[in-house]
Amino acid sequence: MAERQGERKAAERKEAAEQRRIKRGMATEEWTEIQKVRNQERREQLKRQAAKRAECNRLANEQKLRLRERRNFIKMCAGT
Repeated sequence: MAERQGERKAAERKEAAEQRRIKRGMATEEWTEIQKVRNQERREQLKRQAAKRAECNRLANEQKLRLRERRNFIKMCAGT
């Protein structure tokens, strides 16, 4: 009786370990996908910011602002 109980517990432990391994693998895959989406969103955000800065620089060039005025204008224009 004790042998069967020991075997059953060993099988349960083995099954639980297998389930944990599967969950970890799934979690790793999910985390990788989440990171890909976050990285893509961040790249898009940086592209938008760069385009906005370029537009602000163009406007500052048109106005022929001096250095300090130009820096303040670009900060105000870009909203950063």
